[in-house]
Amino acid sequence: NKMCDPENTMWSSLRRQLLPREFDCVSKKSQFARTLFFAGDPGVIDGVAFTDKYIAPQNGWYMQESKLEREIETQSDGDLRIMLFSAATIRSQFLAIFMTDLLLSLGSLVLVWAYMWFSLESAF
Repeated sequence: NKMCDPENTMWSSLRRQLLPREFDCVSKKSQFARTLFFAGDPGVIDGVAFTDKYIAPQNGWYMQESKLEREIETQSDGDLRIMLFSAATIRSQFLAIFMTDLLLSLGSLVLVWAYMWFSLESAF
């Protein structure tokens, strides 16, 4: 009720940040919602220390979040899609995509080479 009250500007602002414009205040239903949160140690000021401590390690916050994300998406049978956007995790996300693309490219190269070897009896 507070989010749909035009007199209460704090809650109206929150509604505009977290819910789409098409949010129906009568039925209180929405196709999606956005959640904002801040992660990290308040003592860490620079992004480099945050990245080294929380994002980069294999058992760090980002890897644990990715596992939890996959688990929740699997349990929802594809009804829920979680997307994490963060300036702190952009490098790790880029490297994960890059590694996947690299492995697919190498796999393609090997398959094409094997096809040429067996069908033309020559690699070149």
